[in-house]
Amino acid sequence: MPGWILIALALVTFVLWLKYGLDMVLGMRHVPKLAAFPPLEAEQLPSLSIVFAARDEALKIEAATLSLLAMDYPSLEIIAVNDRSSDDTGDILDQLAAKDRRLRVIHVDSLPDGWLGKTNGLQQGFLATSGDYLLFTDADVHFSRDALRRAIHYMQKYDVAHLTVPPKIINAKPSLKIMLPAFAISFFLNM
Repeated sequence: MPGWILIALALVTFVLWLKYGLDMVLGMRHVPKLAAFPPLEAEQLPSLSIVFAARDEALKIEAATLSLLAMDYPSLEIIAVNDRSSDDTGDILDQLAAKDRRLRVIHVDSLPDGWLGKTNGLQQGFLATSGDYLLFTDADVHFSRDALRRAIHYMQKYDVAHLTVPPKIINAKPSLKIMLPAFAISFFLNM
């Protein structure tokens, strides 16, 4: 294949990615930011269940779980699923649950046929929930104290049954910083 064809293909690919990236950036300007919604008062809040599955997250699980427990949401339960961890994840979660009754820990020791680990873990957590609203998150995510009260305000104002909030990535490795824009563009193109 002649070199000019490869250069032309590379240029077309670059222009398309640039166009999709600009479309995404311009489109995101019209999406309301969660921070723009004042936190609702306690009497306006429905009950909420947070579910996360963790596998071998001993180095990160305590800080992330403590950020959930520090939230100022009055009617909150947190279901943590220890998904077959081979490190101290389960013990750390059990110790935290002993100190705060809002945290319940489910230990998954085996994976049923036909299930993927995280999917099964989240399903087991879901089966234990009692809240009016559900939040599924990852085991290493940290939340601001009023994030849930703002998210519920957003959901009630726009009458939405499902809300996805993109995270703010902190201390990302260079490889993740390179990959995130391509992932975001691909994600938005498939919506």
